[in-house]
Amino acid sequence: MSDSSSRTRISIGETAWGLVVFAIMVALALGLYVLAQFGQKLAAQQTFLLHRVYEDAVGHAVVVR
Repeated sequence: MSDSSSRTRISIGETAWGLVVFAIMVALALGLYVLAQFGQKLAAQQTFLLHRVYEDAVGHAVVVR
């Protein structure tokens, strides 16, 4: 659906479904981005803790490459 078709639908009082779907997809993409950022922070903390537990178990510092 072209841009002019969307404007025409809005001007005659019909719903421009393409715009509605686009808005929903943008909201979903932003939501997924926020969740991914939160997940990365959580994973970084857990990885650091796991590394410390491993170093304690082997009894010396381990270099991560």
